[in-house]
Amino acid sequence: MSALVLDAGALVAVDRGDRAMIARLRAAQQHSLDLRTNAMVVAQVWRDRSGRQAALAQLLRAVDVRAVSPHDGRKAGVLLGMTGMKDPVDATVVLLADPGDRILAGTIGKLRRPSAGAWLANLLAHRHATDVGRLVQLGVAMRAAQATLDVEALRTYGKERHQLVTELVGLARASAAEQGTAVGGPAVQELESTLTAAVADQDASDQLVAGRLAKGLSYSGFGGPGLGPATTTARPKAKSSPKPVAVPVGKPVAKSDPRVDEAERDLAQARLQGAHAESTAEAAAERARRAQEAVDVAEQELAERVEQLQEAERVRDEADAAVTETATAIAEAEGALERLLS
Repeated sequence: MSALVLDAGALVAVDRGDRAMIARLRAAQQHSLDLRTNAMVVAQVWRDRSGRQAALAQLLRAVDVRAVSPHDGRKAGVLLGMTGMKDPVDATVVLLADPGDRILAGTIGKLRRPSAGAWLANLLAHRHATDVGRLVQLGVAMRAAQATLDVEALRTYGKERHQLVTELVGLARASAAEQGTAVGGPAVQELESTLTAAVADQDASDQLVAGRLAKGLSYSGFGGPGLGPATTTARPKAKSSPKPVAVPVGKPVAKSDPRVDEAERDLAQARLQGAHAESTAEAAAERARRAQEAVDVAEQELAERVEQLQEAERVRDEADAAVTETATAIAEAEGALERLLS
């Protein structure tokens, strides 16, 4: 069920008898929305010693007021560091919101809870700034190679990018594990997309280094990830016509054919795209390899489980046989005893 998360401003409005706020909260309850806040928010507003905050007290009886744990405090601190905001109570309010919830607040809009992939990227920027700097420098070199259509350099940088992105993803996973946070596949894909965008575009690189992303970045191909000006290769300016040069009779003067120039540019661009496609294919092959490794591990675990089950069935069969043998021996002993007594 979705919830409406309340900050101090909402509680103050109710305390002052704001009819619009009271009507809004009633409408939320009528639409089956839970009301939620935490103890720190209540502390910001509650001053009652003589029953003068009756309206607020009535509201709080209908609100899920949650405690703020030491773990919540650490997460709120990380969120403040990523967003540049100052109010720790506002950060704890943001952490109350689950997917699909809404925050009823006036100033918390700037304090957006980052997506899982953006959180990983911010974690990298804060904890592994040197390694992120290596990615930034690689991006500078790679964009320079793209500008000069240096196909061989692009091919080399493409491999380095793939290796470095894989390394950074591993560092992000380890840092998240240290905080007790499990990282799923979609978050890793969002992080990989963000790191790739940072290589391709200077604006994306600056956002990654700042460590305040609210959502992941994406790269749409040559020319940047759609975050700022595209990185393009400028065509050479038309040169002024050279002065006539005297040449021996019978030797024709070589003239520049615009169609040849255009074909050469197209060929260079095609080679550039080919290098990019090769790098992309290598990355896809690596992802497929990792997926196959996961399948192999799962199959191995399944085979071990089947073997364990077969062993358990064998032990059970042996136990059943032993029980049957014991029962037969008991019956024979009872028969012998009856014959002796008779």
